[in-house]
Amino acid sequence: MDLAQKSVLLARDAIKGCGRQQQCAVAFSIGGDIITKQQLGTVRLLLRVLEDTRAELVLFETLSMMTGNWTKAAIEMLIESGIPVWLRFRRCRYGVWGIYAQPEGDYFVRLAEEIEQMVAAAVQINCLTVEMASGTIPWLRDFRDLPLG
Repeated sequence: MDLAQKSVLLARDAIKGCGRQQQCAVAFSIGGDIITKQQLGTVRLLLRVLEDTRAELVLFETLSMMTGNWTKAAIEMLIESGIPVWLRFRRCRYGVWGIYAQPEGDYFVRLAEEIEQMVAAAVQINCLTVEMASGTIPWLRDFRDLPLG
């Protein structure tokens, strides 16, 4: 918790030192799916830190699934905190990219719909090759209205 608080404060000091308070935001990044209840507890503790040391944005990155784990509960906690949440998935229109590739592209559309109903600030893709990422955002845009990246 101390390291999380210190990182946000250091980012704020750096922005202030450059005189860019009106041009920059502090983002806090959480990486990977939340697969254990202990990790969910860590997210809860991080939110306590962010109550006092406010970040303007939380990036929840390198996600693959929201079923069969605690990721959805973590996202709901983050959104309920009032801090804008950008969710970044290792998914493309063909499925999850990586060692456990899953050829179920329509799952990502259903996932984006669920996220839109949860009121996440944005859904993005990351950790993909250019070839895998190509066409994914326009494809999602056909189905969803939330900000995409």
